[in-house]
Amino acid sequence: LMLMNSKFTTQQADLFAADLVRSNSEVAQQIAAAWQRCYTQDITPSVLDSLLAFVATQSDLFLARDNKLTAEVAHHKALASVCHALLSSNEFLYVD
Repeated sequence: LMLMNSKFTTQQADLFAADLVRSNSEVAQQIAAAWQRCYTQDITPSVLDSLLAFVATQSDLFLARDNKLTAEVAHHKALASVCHALLSSNEFLYVD
């Protein structure tokens, strides 16, 4: 919970998302790159599909809540949410 509620983690997730958008033009590439960078393994197709759906849904929600947002900003915020979840996951708590 400390990571999920940390301002530092939120800021890092935002910067991580910005870097992914700069480096990859396709949403699937952005998510796959985030997964690879966080976990040093390829993302499975089912997880990728789930995260693609999450980003699409989150982007739509951000746009619906604030009509001043652009689609690009809404996408960035949704991708930052994915990055935040990845950075806050249990994968960083235990070493195999």
